[in-house]
Amino acid sequence: VENALWYNKIEEIKKLIPEPKFTKIEKINQALQWVRSELDSALHGYNAIQNDTDNKVNQIPNSYVIGEAIERYKPFGI
Repeated sequence: VENALWYNKIEEIKKLIPEPKFTKIEKINQALQWVRSELDSALHGYNAIQNDTDNKVNQIPNSYVIGEAIERYKPFGI
């Protein structure tokens, strides 16, 4: 019962905190930054194995990053 009371209090407090409002552009920029950093990390790992980090990391085409971001963020209404 005590846990339920705490849960209800927390839910009441959450309602008082405004949700962050992002414009569609801000959401898309966030998505692109996230996907870009994810791909960079993956490439760094791959390149460390290949022992050729500098040449390959900067060769991620923007169109690929944008395509990935669109696919991953479709469920969020972007």
